[in-house]
Amino acid sequence: MISGGIMTRSTLKYILRRLFYLIPILILTSILMFSIIYLAPGDPVTIMLGMEGGSKEVAETLREQLGLNRPPYVQYFQWVSNMLQGNFGHSIAYLKGQSIAILIKQRLPVTFTLAVFALFIALCLAIPIGTISAIHRGKFIDHIVTTFSILGISMPGFWVGFILIILFSLKLGWLPTIGFVSFFENPWQALRHITMPAFALAIPLAAVITRMLRVCILENLNKEYVLTAKAFGIPNRKLIFHYILRNSLIPTITVIGLNVRYLVAGSVVIEKVFGIAGLGALLADAVFARDFVVLQGSVMVLVTLIVLANLVVDVLYAYLDPRITY
Repeated sequence: MISGGIMTRSTLKYILRRLFYLIPILILTSILMFSIIYLAPGDPVTIMLGMEGGSKEVAETLREQLGLNRPPYVQYFQWVSNMLQGNFGHSIAYLKGQSIAILIKQRLPVTFTLAVFALFIALCLAIPIGTISAIHRGKFIDHIVTTFSILGISMPGFWVGFILIILFSLKLGWLPTIGFVSFFENPWQALRHITMPAFALAIPLAAVITRMLRVCILENLNKEYVLTAKAFGIPNRKLIFHYILRNSLIPTITVIGLNVRYLVAGSVVIEKVFGIAGLGALLADAVFARDFVVLQGSVMVLVTLIVLANLVVDVLYAYLDPRITY
């Protein structure tokens, strides 16, 4: 277990065991992604040579250079071997000749910044709103929160993004419409550029977390330990924030862990809406350009990060609830 933030030996063993289980997941993912080469319409060599194409001799020479004339299993093991060495290949259509490893290295921090900022906003909105709604169950404020939560869940992120652009960019002129600025370059401009995309990604997630947290708090309000604490005269504020909210966050974190993939999938659309050159936009552009090599490398990196994020969520359980052991 984790006590006071200190990682114990059993927790370390659990993390190592989960990392070992990561191997078959990545192997299965790599097989599925490698199969794109044969499932996608068109020939990779034809895509690289363009619509005009070239002579048959040129095509065969290029096919031999890429190793596409080898048996599929040989190509697969060569591709995996190269990835393990950090070589994801080169773009064949979207940005011809560009190293995919360099593309991922440039764009992953952008998507990571957007996802972390969106998650931070979602938690800042959901935790106080969900708590207030549960405490005032059945009252006017609870009905308002419930209504807006349902609306938030129903609204797609790209629609929220368009509404924010119309309101805060076109009408009020407060925030820039497109682009991304690193926080290391200009923190103020970075904040102005990331605010709308992060809110567009965060609002649907915040609605889901709010609903889950409200249900968990209502469930804990009727538990025996709450009634006992009230009998001992513990103030309501301390009871809610120190006991009830902490216990309610455990299943809520599960929801957050399951929605990490939403942050990744949502970034594909949000980055295109706001003109952000992140990994999500790279995936979308690779699909439209039929650049399966870029798609393969990007998806492998994202799947790895999603699985690791779920591992972090599992470890957080023990931090919030000392009764949980591994």
